[in-house]
Amino acid sequence: MLSLRSFLVAFAPVSFAAAQTTLVVPTTHPTIQAAINAALPGDTVLVLPGTYVERIDFLGKSITVRGTAGAAATTINGNQGGSVVTFAANEPPTATLEGFTITNGLGVLQFAAILPQAAAGGIMCVNASPTIRRCVVRGNQGGTGSLATPSIPVGGIGGPGGILARGSALRLIECEVIDNVGGRGGMSSLGVAGASGGRGGPGGAYLGFTAAGSTPEILRCRFAGNRGGDGGALVFVPVGTAGRGGEGGIEVYTNVPLRLSHCVFHGNLGGNGATPAANGGSGGHGAFDFASNSFTPPAVLMSNCVVTGNTAGNGTGVTNAIGGDGAGSVGAIAFTALSTTIAGNTSGTPLAPGAVTGGLEVGGWMVSSASLRNCILWGNTRAGAPSDLYVNGIAAAVNTCDIGTTTGTTFGAGNVSVDPLFASLAAGDVHLAAASPCRHAGSAVANLPLFDLDGDPRTVGPATDMGADEWDGLVGSREDFVLDLAVNGTYAPAVVTSTAGAGDVVAVRVQSPGGSFANDFALVGLEPWLPPLQPSGPALLPELHLSSSASVLVFLGGGVGSTGVTLATALPPGLSGFALRLQAFSLTGAAKNGAFAATAARDLIL
Repeated sequence: MLSLRSFLVAFAPVSFAAAQTTLVVPTTHPTIQAAINAALPGDTVLVLPGTYVERIDFLGKSITVRGTAGAAATTINGNQGGSVVTFAANEPPTATLEGFTITNGLGVLQFAAILPQAAAGGIMCVNASPTIRRCVVRGNQGGTGSLATPSIPVGGIGGPGGILARGSALRLIECEVIDNVGGRGGMSSLGVAGASGGRGGPGGAYLGFTAAGSTPEILRCRFAGNRGGDGGALVFVPVGTAGRGGEGGIEVYTNVPLRLSHCVFHGNLGGNGATPAANGGSGGHGAFDFASNSFTPPAVLMSNCVVTGNTAGNGTGVTNAIGGDGAGSVGAIAFTALSTTIAGNTSGTPLAPGAVTGGLEVGGWMVSSASLRNCILWGNTRAGAPSDLYVNGIAAAVNTCDIGTTTGTTFGAGNVSVDPLFASLAAGDVHLAAASPCRHAGSAVANLPLFDLDGDPRTVGPATDMGADEWDGLVGSREDFVLDLAVNGTYAPAVVTSTAGAGDVVAVRVQSPGGSFANDFALVGLEPWLPPLQPSGPALLPELHLSSSASVLVFLGGGVGSTGVTLATALPPGLSGFALRLQAFSLTGAAKNGAFAATAARDLIL
């Protein structure tokens, strides 16, 4: 055991240049807005825990506004006086909002794009590209769309409940957008050709990415419990079309590439089409709608995402009024889904023949394309019947996926249609059981993430698993905390067990890829064992895979961060015939259980 101490290697901490000035609320400035007004480019506004009843505007400044104790302890309450946070003066990506709960906003302003659109209740980004990190956008209401006018006989679009971004390369990272309500579409009483009610606003977010050369991202975010606004009605007129309902989760209209990674859409509800009208409004999709008007379709990559338990809105009226798709629809884009699980979603009503699905709809435009790899689409329903994938007028590439029922497409290579054996689909838990046929059934593919939805390594075993979860027999607390091994310079996140002999250089890397535990200390534990008698942790703590006899190998103070901390050594002679199990722990209130996080354990056979 003593020779294993050579694993301990000291690394110099990374230093960061300090901001020009730090302003502290309420110590040096009584309100957040007062501190923003006084800040200069590069400054940091630190906000102490508490509830701040105000609305803030970044005023075009490249500054950081951070809640020192995070979103759970620091709230900005808009008191229904308008959008809670505004970026509307070309703020760059270095303009950062971090660590707040944004709540009780009410969108009231009108912003004109192709059609007038009401403001978001939570956060407005107009021709600005800020970074929003580790925020909770909760309990906000989008504004009602404007009334139709003689010059524009279409009612305005309702504002999104949570976030509106137009002309923006918004980066939304590790945020929760939950329990927001989209605004109702504007009404029309103009009995002229083309008259219609406005669309309802999405419950979670509207993202209109039109900034040329931009790289918007939505990473490790959760959209849950949001409701799309209902469509705007036609009033006292015999012609025209009622407005369609807004999406429950997000609506994306982009002409630039977009990447969604490690995101969850759960329990969102699409808005209903307006009524009454001869030409009624369609229901909004449950989770998302991705679209573009470009003849050169932008690439939208959705990887390691979970879409569960969403319900589409219902259509109303006599004609042109159909329910939305349970999960969502993508059209006029080059859509790629990798290692994504879409399960347990429900379509709206009424049903058009073949054109509504409980799961995912792709296509509908001749410039569309769709590629699905290593995905699971299962348990989605249309009027109570299985309905998982609808391919509309294009040839989709579907390979190494588990799909229950499809319409309009034929399978490619490596597809199956079998029960994936989720832990509990009814509860929205789509982790794979040990006996799942989706284990080791996927394939290697470009852009395959290194980690699954929980931060566990891909790939565990001979091949990657289908879906967002990579089954791991030694899984930890399923969050942003990873330990992996390298033997002679090659990291092996693809296996639970690595082997090494005398003279081999073994490196142990501990990291928090998303930075969740960047400021929390960690411990690395080590336990020797003789195969096949594996160590086991306490029965009441299934996250732990070391017994009470394990040793603490090293204490990592100062946090592990996204780049991680690496410990390396050359194995000396005489270490053979047994195995070592390593697992890292972080004792932190930032963990999901409020007490500790644990990596998946890794075994080294000597």
